[in-house]
Amino acid sequence: MMLLKTAVFLTGVLMSTSSAQDPCNVPCNETIYLGGGQVSRSVTFCPGRVQCNWMFFTGSDDQAVRLTNMTFDFMAKYRCIAHLDDSVSFSPVLANGHVLTACNMTSDQVVVSRQNQMLLSVNIGEFKARNETLNLTFTAETTLITGCGGTLLNITVPSSGEFQNLTSPNYPNPYPPDSKCGYILISEDASKIIEINILDLDIPRLDPSLTCNKFGVYDDRLFLQYPSIYGSKSFSLCNNSKEHKANYPTTAKEATIEFYSGSELQGKGFMLQYRAVDWPKRNSGNDSSFFDRNKIAILLGLMGGLALLVVLIVAVKCMLRKRTPSPV
Repeated sequence: MMLLKTAVFLTGVLMSTSSAQDPCNVPCNETIYLGGGQVSRSVTFCPGRVQCNWMFFTGSDDQAVRLTNMTFDFMAKYRCIAHLDDSVSFSPVLANGHVLTACNMTSDQVVVSRQNQMLLSVNIGEFKARNETLNLTFTAETTLITGCGGTLLNITVPSSGEFQNLTSPNYPNPYPPDSKCGYILISEDASKIIEINILDLDIPRLDPSLTCNKFGVYDDRLFLQYPSIYGSKSFSLCNNSKEHKANYPTTAKEATIEFYSGSELQGKGFMLQYRAVDWPKRNSGNDSSFFDRNKIAILLGLMGGLALLVVLIVAVKCMLRKRTPSPV
């Protein structure tokens, strides 16, 4: 009897030790602070595990999150349906919608956050979760925010009104392939708005017949965006843009500039100037005058509706009086 109890006890210890070392039970929902250096993870998605999230923080406004040694392969049969199950997403990054979604990556690929934090999410479809064992590895570290290399640099625009220059990498020589650069221009004086002048633009298209607003994943482009009272306003510029060498007075105290290049064609890039200026006068057709005109139109519409309601009430009263028999 004593031997039996001892055997049961040892079996329990072995099972407990095995479970503790089981890669299927490694925690995968973490908040990771990278101030102490590199952090590496290797996670196995055994049947039944369908989601994991890692939230990274650098702890510094001038440091971004950099993921290297990314290895995973969640490809569905014959194709990748990146926005559905069996995928990994990274956000926020310099990409369309600020989210990068992929079904597979190899160790030579790198993902960098726009600024000082990043969310890495893994979603496994029910079929794969029931039938396959999948693996994901990564190394997280910090990298300096320079405005390129996938990072987004905040630039304070002085209130003096003097022009400042901004160019693509290596300008006026050809920009490097696979560039991802981003800048947020922020007026030092919140009462002023940002003005952008495009001085030079040489960004060739893979398909010259397409407009710059219809771009593929690998097309080179310069992207301007700023908030507006009726939504975000944006311009996608390339070598055949009608807006080539144009002036862009925004209607906000900040504007975002993003530049992307693929691997097939490289041009000279762009050169632009920016500055902070006073708001235009209200009769100059800007957003403020547009807003004022809308308010006047709404007010006139309400007054017209009220007047129509009064007329209807009077008409109904007159009809009721006519139908009421007079006293004998």
